[in-house]
Amino acid sequence: MDKQLILLGLLLDEALYGQQINEIVELHADLFAESLRKPTIYYHLERLVADGLLTAETNFVEAPGPGLGHTLIIPRERKTYHITEKGRGQFITLLRGAFQQHTLPPAAFDAALFFFHRLPSREVVLLLEERLRRATDYRARIVFEWGEQNVQDQAAHALVHEHMLALIDADLAWLQQTVERFRKDSHSAHG
Repeated sequence: MDKQLILLGLLLDEALYGQQINEIVELHADLFAESLRKPTIYYHLERLVADGLLTAETNFVEAPGPGLGHTLIIPRERKTYHITEKGRGQFITLLRGAFQQHTLPPAAFDAALFFFHRLPSREVVLLLEERLRRATDYRARIVFEWGEQNVQDQAAHALVHEHMLALIDADLAWLQQTVERFRKDSHSAHG
């Protein structure tokens, strides 16, 4: 449903063609990339059209053709997507639902935690330490990218980044605590 929410939301104010949507997603990769990837954008757009939430208008534009130099300008087909009234209603429903929902989806990591006892405790400590390093690096990248961003709607982006950082900080705190617990358990098992 988050894919529908993103695509419908991007089309609320203006009709866009697929490449424009892709460029917006890439520009805001920190917000959308995990939910919406380029290879699936067109698939989801066509599903929204099939569901009556969008309409698609095909136009021909003069654009560089295929090939190494892209020097040949040829007419190319471009689909422009427009949100329908049904799509606007669905967007509002999804938006309200997203605010009301508070479920964290189980991740592969949660399944791995359930079976941690299948690995030697020293290996579990090493794996958790590596995850802690990666989470720390990820947090630093998010902070850096936010500092580099020049977006029009600072308030909306700030809320998203604050939420992301709060989640990462909670994960980092849990990881640090858990690594210490496993280290302690590992030492007492060998001592």
